[in-house]
Amino acid sequence: MKKILATILALTLLCSAVGSSFFAFANFNDQMEAVGDLRSEIFYVINLDDGLEIFSKNADKPTPPATFVKILGVVTALDTWENLDETVEVTSESLSLVSYGYGVRTANLSAGETYTRRQLIEALLIYSANDVASLIAYDISGSADEFIALMNEKAAEIGLENTHVVNLTGFDAEGQHTTAKDVATLIQYGLNSPAFTETFSAKQVTLPATGSNGERTYPADNKMMNSSISDYYVNAVNGGKQTSTKEAGECVAVTSSLDGYSYLTVVMQGKMEDVDKDGVNENTSLTDAKQLLSWI
Repeated sequence: MKKILATILALTLLCSAVGSSFFAFANFNDQMEAVGDLRSEIFYVINLDDGLEIFSKNADKPTPPATFVKILGVVTALDTWENLDETVEVTSESLSLVSYGYGVRTANLSAGETYTRRQLIEALLIYSANDVASLIAYDISGSADEFIALMNEKAAEIGLENTHVVNLTGFDAEGQHTTAKDVATLIQYGLNSPAFTETFSAKQVTLPATGSNGERTYPADNKMMNSSISDYYVNAVNGGKQTSTKEAGECVAVTSSLDGYSYLTVVMQGKMEDVDKDGVNENTSLTDAKQLLSWI
């Protein structure tokens, strides 16, 4: 890693002197992409310590956000709620906002239950539960549309210049888009919050027993933190979110720590493909992220 950083630093200093640092980084990225034969359409890697861009491809290209939308929902809620230990009651009105469909995740919330705001943040960021997204929206704004408007205001405030959301879930929809750079900016903003940072690194969320439900535990959707999946696991990865839709493709955003440095990697528009020719399709957003991290 030190060798790579030294090379990048040398290129930066040299190109700054001649006013062509962007061109040098573009060539460096092209070389790395060719060597690794990456399959995803979009990727973006930065050093979180100093903001230095390490690798980039189509990082400003608009693309469907999938459930990265829920990261924006979490950030909006964290900036709105003052006390995360206060409780929120599940109502039939909030449940009426839930969008269902094939493969939709829910936390099996029932009207009359109460949860702390912290538990809701965890269930949304870790497990992407759609009923939790609706409950948060209803608690803060009273409707999905009002909370979506609040999310877009937050996106503009943070500086997400190419992000616009139209639903709470991240389901593919006309007019809903983001970029890898915007996702990175959003996560960097979130990492300023201890509650976000702790939740982003969690491997599971447990909701307590209620009168309607027993205690249940839901796993994080980030396979790069699962040591039992060798195709994707990276020991240095210490947080992240994995997602996909038909139009967004396979996507992942992960934080990692290597040799004392912190990194953020965003890969989007991946696909399922037999990368290692073993007869089984792999998720190329994850294999590409793993490859990118191996170059640092």
